[in-house]
Amino acid sequence: MTDPVAEAFAILRFDLSRRLGLAAEVLVKKHQDRLSVPNPPPHLNSSKPGQYPRLRTATLESDVTMETDSKEPSVDVGHGANAPYHASLAASGRLSLHDTAMAVRVEMAAAVEKG
Repeated sequence: MTDPVAEAFAILRFDLSRRLGLAAEVLVKKHQDRLSVPNPPPHLNSSKPGQYPRLRTATLESDVTMETDSKEPSVDVGHGANAPYHASLAASGRLSLHDTAMAVRVEMAAAVEKG
């Protein structure tokens, strides 16, 4: 015999994890879009403080990661190990993942609500 409270909690955890994943997918896509403004060689169109870093090698863009936790309803979005320089870009005034999250928070909330 199953415990109805435990069963309901498991359903809620699953739904919460799924909805957090939807919000994270929005954030990852929107941030990658913002990092895709090209700056081909000889790199004469570099970003300035207050702008998103420009695309040179696509490493920063492709290094935006989303990791889920199978035990907890949580999702981590960030940059992986291939682009450790993202922090120095942000420190020099370039827009970052945090800026994207603030800009698209309504879209993320809509993804969660729509579920």
